[in-house]
Amino acid sequence: MPSAPPDLIRIFNKKNSYSVYGDNANFVAEEIFKTLKVVKQGKDPKAPAGLDLKLHQIQDICRMVVFEKKWRVEIYSSDGGKWELTKKGSPGYITEIEDLLFAEETMQDQQVMLAVQIGRIQNQRVVGVAFVDVSLRHIGTLQFQDNDQLTNLESLFYQIGTKECLCLPVQEKDKDSKKLHEILEKLDIKISERKKTEFKAVDIEQDLKRLLGQKYWNSIGELDEKLAMGAANCLINALGLLSHEEYHSSFILKRYNFNQYMRLDNAAIQALNILPNPREPNQRQNLYGHLNKCRTPMGSRLLMQWLKQPLKDLDKIKERLDIVEIFVDNQAATKDIRTDCFKRIPDLERIAKKIQAGRAGLQDCVVIYQFIQQIGDFVSALRNCSNDPLITNRFTKRFQNIETEFKPFENLVEETVDLAGVENGEYMVNASFDEVLKELHEKKDQVFKMISQHEDDVRTLLGKPSSLKREKDKTHGYHFKITAKDRSSIESKKYKDKVIIIQNTNKTIKFTDAKMEKYTESYKEYMEQYTEQSRSLVKEILSIAASYMPVFEEAHEIVAELDVFTTLAYVSFSANIPYVKPTLSPLGEGNLELIACRHPVLESLSDFTYIPNDAILTRGESSFQIITGPNMGGKSTYIRSIGLSVLLAQMGCFVPCQSAHIPIRDAILARVGASDSQLRGVSTFMAEMLETATILSTATETSLIIIDELGRGTSTYDGFGLAWAISEFICNKLGSFCLFATHFHELTQLQEEIECVKNFHVVAEPDTKGKGLTLLYEVKPGHSDQSFGIHVAQLAAFPEDVIEVAKAKARELEHFDTNKRLSVEAEPAEGDQQEGKEIIKKVLEAFSEEPIDKFSDKELQKYIETLKTELLQIENPYISKLMQEVIKVK
Repeated sequence: MPSAPPDLIRIFNKKNSYSVYGDNANFVAEEIFKTLKVVKQGKDPKAPAGLDLKLHQIQDICRMVVFEKKWRVEIYSSDGGKWELTKKGSPGYITEIEDLLFAEETMQDQQVMLAVQIGRIQNQRVVGVAFVDVSLRHIGTLQFQDNDQLTNLESLFYQIGTKECLCLPVQEKDKDSKKLHEILEKLDIKISERKKTEFKAVDIEQDLKRLLGQKYWNSIGELDEKLAMGAANCLINALGLLSHEEYHSSFILKRYNFNQYMRLDNAAIQALNILPNPREPNQRQNLYGHLNKCRTPMGSRLLMQWLKQPLKDLDKIKERLDIVEIFVDNQAATKDIRTDCFKRIPDLERIAKKIQAGRAGLQDCVVIYQFIQQIGDFVSALRNCSNDPLITNRFTKRFQNIETEFKPFENLVEETVDLAGVENGEYMVNASFDEVLKELHEKKDQVFKMISQHEDDVRTLLGKPSSLKREKDKTHGYHFKITAKDRSSIESKKYKDKVIIIQNTNKTIKFTDAKMEKYTESYKEYMEQYTEQSRSLVKEILSIAASYMPVFEEAHEIVAELDVFTTLAYVSFSANIPYVKPTLSPLGEGNLELIACRHPVLESLSDFTYIPNDAILTRGESSFQIITGPNMGGKSTYIRSIGLSVLLAQMGCFVPCQSAHIPIRDAILARVGASDSQLRGVSTFMAEMLETATILSTATETSLIIIDELGRGTSTYDGFGLAWAISEFICNKLGSFCLFATHFHELTQLQEEIECVKNFHVVAEPDTKGKGLTLLYEVKPGHSDQSFGIHVAQLAAFPEDVIEVAKAKARELEHFDTNKRLSVEAEPAEGDQQEGKEIIKKVLEAFSEEPIDKFSDKELQKYIETLKTELLQIENPYISKLMQEVIKVK
């Protein structure tokens, strides 16, 4: 076997244990055991050293390797001969190793593998994409035009939860290739490079016919999206789908339409703190963590999906809001559904995937059976809640339908499974099917009676301690457990020579004795014989269960939907100040009016008193709002609260306002802070330029733009100039709703020049002695007339001598600036000013169209210097004066 590449861990399954070898063994030893001493050399000195591992350690390794390292895993098994690959997994393909990854927990997000190729069709940049869910037998494809920033593709990665991307190696001379790899690295998506020949769609029709089946193939029409089909070909071959006969004629092809969703890029996701950040210690201080009161794993995953895919269709949004309203209006019934009906609901989606993949057992069938017994509770609770057609058609009738469709499955389990044994944690075929099974069942029952009798004998021998319990696990079989307070009973003369300690902790002791070990071994032998005798029957039962996949899918979908709707209602009515149902207007129509708007996450913190604020953006009057005020004064919170209300409304949730009217937005675009761009080798200034360039090139009249501080990564004059020019461009060229929080007080002069600009400020009151500052967190019309930086430093308890020096230096700069203004020559004539501004506007428009994201810092600096030189050569008094001031500062 050739050596493994650096991003691959090979695990060898030896039935009772697992092993890793060579570099893999060293890696695991350092990561798990923190020492190389556990790696042992075998009898053959030429063979690589190895490390033996237990199942729970393998589970930890798989989770770390796939989710944290973004590596691949291969698991090999042997029946005494050659080692064969039996399972494989990667960040985007976890179907075969789900039982290892989620043994004790549930998956919160989808793990999607996607293939992409970018080409030119009629001189237009076109992206072809394919992705697959092997468990549900879905193949998704789409083909679309994109810009040089690939913003549509980036949004798609986010929408569908991409964890791994198959693509061509980066081509240095290919700007699209470089941009694709930059996006993948920024989003922390595993890059799996493939050869160009794998993206050719030569045999794709034949391959899809085999996977989809002739009948389904005839219904989908002609496949003319060649780039998407090439991506599908790459994906099918990479996963080896055709080599699995059980996949033939079982897939369906879905054409994905991402235009039905609001576009959210990575900058907006981080700016609004929508999803958990692995680097943050508190995983609940984000919008998903705040909303996720879901009672089932399926509900949590669907909530995550809805957050990633806010709707643009007004009718669909209204339908969601109407359903949430019904549950809000029936709070008692909603609470009953959440507390009673969702109790003990399993992860139906995960179980369905196991059954479909042939990895399930009788226990999974029993769990589905137990869910079926609860369907009637859902029907009764929903009827008690509301008879509104929205609830009846979307939930009540669907639950009734799946109950009917599950009836044969219910009968199958009752006839074939020993349900009495389930109470003891045993999942076996009913003994009545076979005489041998009957005999083994009787012997097993006899041994179990001996175990029960021995338990009574031990209890009497130990003086009947109240904490003594009999337990059973896979490692030790039947054994006893006792609390530490009764430890003396097993140390008595009557028993201390018999006791065998299994586990000893401060609170409990697990133990057994020779007789119990003997009984346990006999019981285990009969169980193994029983399992072997019933193997073929179990296989047949699971095969029949797999035929119910459409019903399984419908079941987990309806449970997930009901869970999310009741959760959104619960969050809305249980808040300290209840959320309200927003009214919405179609895309491009109406104004944004939020009365007493609040930040949903911050107001939920127990030690936080939130001050609500109004936000009214009226097209042509106040669609561009500049917010000034001191740091920590609430500027950032204010603009984020508006973005979150828009997002919540379009996902179908009530909003934290007193009242709200929201026109549908096609995108939320953000430029906030420096993020982690410096960790990726990108300067603060470059990060600002990249994110701003994306906004300028992709925003539309129906977008919402959020900018929180722009221009901090360069000189004050350059930063202000860029902020001014970008603001003008958004107002005059884009017409988007925009919230611009800034420390440039001079930017407020825009209100005098552009009709749609309105100034607002967060209120702060310094005391009369100038030694304190009260932050009121209120947003009021007008601009802030002074800087509060030193006041904020006082609030942060800076040393007094530092404060005094800061004040002195501030006075010096004010004096310097006053003298400088007095020495300036007369202002250029109004005509020269107007001409100069038009020239600068054209230059900045040309600048916004440059692919600056492709520039290195040096290239960008060179470009700016060239731009300065060109501006200096223009014979215009206004431009000459402006450039002289910039040069003086430099």
